[in-house]
Amino acid sequence: VEAVPAWYRDLYDVWFRLGWRLSEILAIRFDWLDFHRQTVHIKRGRIARWGGVEAPPKTGEREVDCRYDPAIFATLRRLKRRSIQTGKRD
Repeated sequence: VEAVPAWYRDLYDVWFRLGWRLSEILAIRFDWLDFHRQTVHIKRGRIARWGGVEAPPKTGEREVDCRYDPAIFATLRRLKRRSIQTGKRD
């Protein structure tokens, strides 16, 4: 049995803690994150079943305060460190 990659587990952990739509989780960019204030500015959604087409989020652009759960940004930091190694920004 092959182990689940750590980044995959982290992605699901953030998704579970935030409770957002899949399209919003898939579209997150690291430049939308404010690590000091622990907020995320949601600007776009990515619709996987349409080939990754991006569009405005269903509930509109907004800023989400995540200070209620410090584990969210701890996990996002881990994901960002891993992503920098691959050159990806989302």
